[in-house]
Amino acid sequence: IPWVQYSNNIIIWSKISFIESDFLIANFVIFLTSVFVFLIYFFIPNFKFSVQNIVLKRPNFLISCIVCIVCFMLVLYSLNFNILRVFFRGLSDDDTDYSLNPLLAIVVYLARFIPAFLFLRFTFNGEKHQKIIFFIFTLLCAFPTGITRFMVAYIYLPILLAYFPKFKKSKDITFVMFLSIFMIFPFLNQFRYYSSNASINFLPDLNFVNEAHFDAYQNLMEVIRFDFITFGHQLLGVFLFFVPRNFWPEKPVGSGYFLAEEYGYRFNNISMPFLGEGFVNFGYFGFLIFPFVLAVFMKLIDSAYLTRYNVSDNNFYIIKGVFYCSALFFMMRGDLLSSFSFMLAGVFAIKISEKI
Repeated sequence: IPWVQYSNNIIIWSKISFIESDFLIANFVIFLTSVFVFLIYFFIPNFKFSVQNIVLKRPNFLISCIVCIVCFMLVLYSLNFNILRVFFRGLSDDDTDYSLNPLLAIVVYLARFIPAFLFLRFTFNGEKHQKIIFFIFTLLCAFPTGITRFMVAYIYLPILLAYFPKFKKSKDITFVMFLSIFMIFPFLNQFRYYSSNASINFLPDLNFVNEAHFDAYQNLMEVIRFDFITFGHQLLGVFLFFVPRNFWPEKPVGSGYFLAEEYGYRFNNISMPFLGEGFVNFGYFGFLIFPFVLAVFMKLIDSAYLTRYNVSDNNFYIIKGVFYCSALFFMMRGDLLSSFSFMLAGVFAIKISEKI
């Protein structure tokens, strides 16, 4: 896709055209950091985890139902009790402000995650009617066309692999990811600003690859050519994301948003890839620090979940590993501020579902 953008001189956000050296530097950085991640991952020994046949007890059905009802009410509250917004991510004629303060936003994301993980808990040791009930709760709290696309991956990829273990094979999950990017995500994007007069297309328009869905590469080029460095300031916003802006007016915003505001883009809710986050925080040293952390995180996920058990095993711990992979996939596109906070919401939801 960057090749298509380069060949057709497509500029997504920047006000200044990119030159060949910008592409060469970006490609050079991506290639070297990819090799670096591979080498670090290869030479780091596996983290030591004993292989156990851990079977979680069946969750309490009544408590689980009560929790899911509360979750659904929280989701409705966040949508101003507009039931249509449960099924449509955005409506063209709806000018209601649905913005939430950070703490309430985290609670709402927990409410969207918890029913899905409870459903997965009952999937492995529940009755058929219980599975149906909690799948309905999952749809009510996180209907695929009513949530952001990354959350669809967070929630429904683990469910897909729980019911179709064949896709745990690397070639099959790779196929699913490509299908998601070029077929499923474009389809879901039509519900971002849905209008009753709009037609629903099941096949993406060829211009899809020229649109802002694939802006991460150019955003990386932009921060490199402008030496857009904050010397770690952006990481403060990542680790202290839960602090309300009312108490911290200078709280960092997402790196993509910061870049857009700094250079006067026509739109500010843009992405910032993981490598771009590394440069924004630490300059060229970020191309060593962030890939190193990435390789360690990947090794930890594999050691704790994905290589600890056979792919044929259907247990909740492999599902947790799949969730972290989904989170990592979103984190690679960025920005880090939002992806990190959403991942933590999912982590807390998993812990809650395990305790019920």
